[in-house]
Amino acid sequence: MMEGSSTTMEHLIKQLAEQVASRHNADIFYYSGPVSRAGYEKITQCCIAHEPGKNAYLILTTYGGDADAAYRIARALRHNYQELVHPYPQAV
Repeated sequence: MMEGSSTTMEHLIKQLAEQVASRHNADIFYYSGPVSRAGYEKITQCCIAHEPGKNAYLILTTYGGDADAAYRIARALRHNYQELVHPYPQAV
């Protein structure tokens, strides 16, 4: 990887996330790692700080984890946001 390309990629991802957030009137949640109670607690803190009337756009990259924590994450987002959007990869 070329020096500086990581920063360029991060900038591009941030720009794309801002476009999606604007288009969907949503807060973007990118969850990467095992589903856990600690992850649920972090998402809950974000939910407390959100603006009313927004949607939640959840992007998951995980191999799984605690089913109870996954349930709590979904409930927290559904309770605090108008709509929960979760894009699924499409087969080509």
